[in-house]
Amino acid sequence: MNEILDDLDQQDEPILASPLKRLVGFMIDHILNISILMSAVMPFVFSIENEDEFPIGWFITLFLLGFSVLYGLRDSFKGVSLGKWVVGTMVRDQYDYTSIPSTGRLFIRNLLLILGWIEGVILMLDRQRRRAGDMVAKTVVLDNPIKAKLGKRILVAVVVIALLPVVILGTTFQGLSGSNAYEAAQEAIRNDGEVMELVGEIESMSKYPNSSIRTSGFHAYAEFEVGVDGSKQDVVVEIKLHRDGDSPWVVDELTHIP
Repeated sequence: MNEILDDLDQQDEPILASPLKRLVGFMIDHILNISILMSAVMPFVFSIENEDEFPIGWFITLFLLGFSVLYGLRDSFKGVSLGKWVVGTMVRDQYDYTSIPSTGRLFIRNLLLILGWIEGVILMLDRQRRRAGDMVAKTVVLDNPIKAKLGKRILVAVVVIALLPVVILGTTFQGLSGSNAYEAAQEAIRNDGEVMELVGEIESMSKYPNSSIRTSGFHAYAEFEVGVDGSKQDVVVEIKLHRDGDSPWVVDELTHIP
């Protein structure tokens, strides 16, 4: 990528990037940024099991700050984001196509993405294919005359697109398995005489169990399906718990499937 960007050739007649290229490039950047935000935010969300304790003000503030940094700075590397690198486009000064806008201008340009679909309408109506952010920052998006090999760009796009579901599943399982509710469930399994008689010595339990946790006012409810590997045999334990306010988790039901 550095080779491509460090030696950009000048075009006699620069070509404006098509709306389709810009959309695809944006979606790649969007998926990447959402994956980063979720990996940072979701563990924090899952760590709070009582909705009345959730600091919504701080959460919104930190989320907006992360959004502003990730989206605002996405083109700061020579006017090219990862998405733009994949589709072969670049941001340049409106009046000098060889000039890369300053980081401040690029930041302001991208913050206006908060306008959402309005930006898309403006882009489609403008003869220079500029959205509001481009108009304010006085920039245009052009085709990059030198692109990386197509196979390399496709590979990067596939990896980024596959990243989002991996992050969603990973952070969800990590949050649920690391919760206080799951710790209480594991302790209840260890203290259940019938289960211990069946499995003998516990060698391991599911790191990512099938699970759900929900809250309603001051009440919280959790369900887990935990695989227990023992020295005698392996079993699956289904356990339901609840808690009121800040009180400890209480087991409502514990059954095992050999």
